Amino acid sequence: MLSGDALLNVVRDLRLTDVSALYAAVGENQMSAQSVVQRLMALLGGLEGATEDFAEAASPVKERRRTQAINDPGVVVKGASDVWVKLAKCCTPVPGDDILGFVTRGGGVSVHRADCTNAEDLRAQPERLMEVSWVPSAGSMFLVAIQVEALDRHRLLSDVTRLRPTRRSTSCPRR
Repeated sequence: MLSGDALLNVVRDLRLTDVSALYAAVGENQMSAQSVVQRLMALLGGLEGATEDFAEAASPVKERRRTQAINDPGVVVKGASDVWVKLAKCCTPVPGDDILGFVTRGGGVSVHRADCTNAEDLRAQPERLMEVSWVPSAGSMFLVAIQVEALDRHRLLSDVTRLRPTRRSTSCPRR
C-alpha cells in the first residue's frame, strides 16, 4: 500500500510539495499518521480496494522493494480509451504474455497474465473482466524478475551488469 505512487497521491491530495514534506508534517505533529493512512485507504477505494491491491501485490517469491515510474503500461483496454491501466505485481506480465484485464474498485483496470495464480479468482467475477491487448511504446517499461546462476569469479557482477538484453529467454549467454 505504501508504494511511491500511492504516497504521491496522498501528497497531492494534501497539497504538499513532496513525500518528504508529508513525513515532516507527521514527524512535527501537524497531522497524525492515522489520518495519512485513512486518506491512503480512501484513495485506494476504501478497505475493499486496499485489500484487492494488497492481494495483487502478494507474490509467491520474496522481492526487494523498488520504485517504478511507469507512465505507459503498454496495454490498452478494448472499447475504452481513457482508463487507468496498471500491470499486476503478482504475476508481472510482459509483452507476449496472454493477459486479461480486471476492473478494480477505484483503481482502474489491473492487467494479469492469463496463467496468474489469481486468475481463477478473477474469472469468478466475469462482469469485472475486460479485454486488453499489448501496445508497447518507446515509453513503456516492464518489471521483470531475473535469476542469474554462475560460478563466483573475479569481475562477475561487472560482466553481468554490462550484458545487453536481446530477447526473452530462460537461459543466459555464456562467456
